[in-house]
Formats: sequence, structure tokens, C-alpha cells
Amino acid sequence: MTKNEAALLVKMLISVCPNNIANPKMTAHTWAIVMPDISFSQAQAAIVKILREKQFIPTPADIIKAVESMFPDPCAPPSAEAAWKEVISQLNSYAPPKAYSHPLIMETVATFDYVDELCRCNNDDLGIKRAQFVKTYNNLSERAKEKKRNQAVNEIAGKNLQRLDGLVHSIANKMALDAPKGKQ
Repeated sequence: MTKNEAALLVKMLISVCPNNIANPKMTAHTWAIVMPDISFSQAQAAIVKILREKQFIPTPADIIKAVESMFPDPCAPPSAEAAWKEVISQLNSYAPPKAYSHPLIMETVATFDYVDELCRCNNDDLGIKRAQFVKTYNNLSERAKEKKRNQAVNEIAGKNLQRLDGLVHSIANKMALDAPKGKQ
């Protein structure tokens, strides 16, 4: 998202809630820095969704969350339940599993003793193994998502370090605060 696109989104919000954005230019500038990986059309759709569901001006975090729910990553892993069904369909104590649809499934299966814990599991214990699989899968999935988010933030921050520094100083000056020590 560019600064001009962010300004258009801020204007859209001002038209709905005119007294809730103190500094539109600063808001647009901040949004352009924080959400460069979100397209204008995605952000606009997310804002419409949020305004239809909530009674507040969305933050960049709200917009990012709405974009993630509205435009899912095509490379995202399947749900834990779908992954479990895929594992169960391939259980064979005489042959290793074939390729799964996503690497996270194999990573989760690798945490088990494939033959003893999964293939030779009796029906009474299958529910327990399913619960363990789902918990492990969800933990690994969340860890992967967090890693991806952190990489995106580090990339954005690295590209925008000077802009962020200028923004902090600008906000500090407008609020009559002392600028952070270091780069002055």
C-alpha cells in the first residue's frame, strides 16, 4: 500500500467517523509504513468488513487480521482435522507415508513413532492419538504463522527504518516530547 492509497483509506474513515482521527496525514503515513504488504483493494475490503461489524475505527492490526481472514494464503496448511484425515487415509505399517499435501503434516507425523503409535494403534487409543496430533499440529502451525509474521515485520522494519525514525521524531515534536536518544 502506498502513502496515497493509505490517505484515501483514512479519508474514507473520516467520512464515517469525522472526530476520531486526530492527524490524518500522520495516520496515512503510519499505515503506509506498517502495511506495505497489503494492497489497497484488500485494505479497503477489510475496512468495509470491520465497519459493518464493529463500532470503532480500525487499527492496522484490525485491518491485517481482516485481510488474513478474507484473503487466505493459498500456501497455508490445511486444518488440523483435514490433516488428520489425510494421515489416517495413508496409515500402513508396511510402507512409509507417501507425500502429504503440506510439509506441516509430515512435520507433525514425525513427532510420533509412525508404526507403533499410529499404524498399530488400536481403535480405543485412536481418539487419544487424534487429539495429540491435532494439538501438536496446531502448535506447529501457530509457530509457523508467528515465524512468517515476524519475518514480514523484520522485512518491513528493515526497509522502512529511516521512515520509522522520522515518524517517531515527527510524532515526538508534535506532542512536544523529547525525541528518543541516539539519532537526533
